[in-house]
This record gives sequence, C-alpha cells and structure tokens, in this order.
Amino acid sequence: MNNIIDYWKEEFDKVSDTSLVTDTTAVTDRSAVLSAPASRRRRDRNQPARNGKGDYYSHIDGILLGNDGTDTEMRLVKAGDYNELYTGGNINELSSEVITINNAKIQADLQAVADRSSTPNADGEYQEHQIYLTLDRSTATISSMFGPAGTPNRTRIEADYSPATRVYIVGQPPLILIGQVHGHPPAPQGEITLRTMSDYDAETSADFNIPIYGIDAMDGPTRGRQAAIHRVTPDGRITHNVGRTSRGFDIGRDAMLIFGRRTLTRQ
Repeated sequence: MNNIIDYWKEEFDKVSDTSLVTDTTAVTDRSAVLSAPASRRRRDRNQPARNGKGDYYSHIDGILLGNDGTDTEMRLVKAGDYNELYTGGNINELSSEVITINNAKIQADLQAVADRSSTPNADGEYQEHQIYLTLDRSTATISSMFGPAGTPNRTRIEADYSPATRVYIVGQPPLILIGQVHGHPPAPQGEITLRTMSDYDAETSADFNIPIYGIDAMDGPTRGRQAAIHRVTPDGRITHNVGRTSRGFDIGRDAMLIFGRRTLTRQ
C-alpha cells in the first residue's frame, strides 16, 4: 500500500463487506462500550451535554467507547485496543488520531443550504436543499458534502448501509454519515412552513440513527443572512434554535456527540 489512506480504505472495505466480516465486528465495539467503567460512560447517549473532549470513538463505526476525563480533543481509536489498554490501566499507550472539524467548509455549506432553500429556482419553484455531515476515517475529519436537492417539502438521503458496521456511508472514498441538514423553504400560498422539525424529519432521524437538522428558510431569500437551526434526534426529541447559520454553531461536533452516543440496537 502506498499510504495510510489506502490502508484505511481497505480496512473500511473489509468491514463494509458482509462476505468478509461477520457481525462480530459490531459486537466487539458494543462490548467495548459496555466494559468501560460507568463513570466514563454517558447514561443518556442522545443528549450532547458534553463537549467531546477526552472522548474515544471507534474507528470502525464512530461509536463512543469512553472518556478518559482529560481536556484533550475527540479521538478515533481501535475498539480492541481501547478495551485492552483501558481495562489494563494503560490508556496513555493508546494509538489514536485526533478528530478535526472542517468548520470553514461546514459553515459555508450551512449558509448555502439556507440561501438555496429560500430562493426559487429558474422555474419559480422552491426546493429543500441538503448537506450530509460526514466522518472521514482515513483522515479523522468531520466535514460536509451536498446531497441531491429535494422537493418543496422533502429531501431524500442517498446512502449505502453497511450491515457489518451498522452505519450509513456516502461519497467516495466512503464516508460515515453522522448527520443531515436541510432547509425548510417557503410554503405554497395559503400554507405555512412551521419553525420546527416535522414528523418526517423525526422518522428519518430514527431510520438512519443520526441527528437531523432543519434550517428556517421560509422567510424568503436569506442572501447570506443568519437563519435559525433546529434539531431532532433518533429518540424523537426536538430541540429548537440549537444554533444559527453564519454564527459559528459547531454542528459537526454536535452531530458527533449525538451520533457517537447512539443506541446500536436501533438498526
């Protein structure tokens, strides 16, 4: 292999192919979470009360393995290594990668979702536009990418499901889908677009086991102006005004905190 990216791509291909890997991969990661001392684990895995510092996430599926109580950043690590070294008291010997967040791209894409969703297309029709929030295991980077535009009231996530790792993947090379963001455009005359998350958003969040975010774009062209962001988590919990576009809301970290603490048995 020429470089580390080739290595990680091959590793991902192995765990994404059920003919090569059985469900024991997922079981290994789940056992790592359960074996961590209770003081190191969140009881409510869907609420991002922590800032992610000191967190260790599995490089296979992004699940939270535990927290070492330090003020260091989020890290990717092999679940087996974490299990062995953590329980043996040798956490400092862990070989891990710091997760970086491409905030510049994510912030630009968030505003673009608001601007595009609030502006009619050439045919005078409004569409929901969307981005995917992703985790690139080869570079330990959280970033964003655009998905296909939708209809005036719906978007469709196009992703492939990996039964072995229980995650959805998008793009090439394959990226782990950790969240989705879409705009809520103006409604047809005589109707109102509510400033909240819909039942469909909640169903999508549960189906994909990721947080879904909606941006208020119903007031007409935003043209770069700030717009409110709402969120629904896989347990159906809706939180209004979690942030605003162009205000530096760290949505990549927010999504990783929720995604990493998801319930594995949901899928």
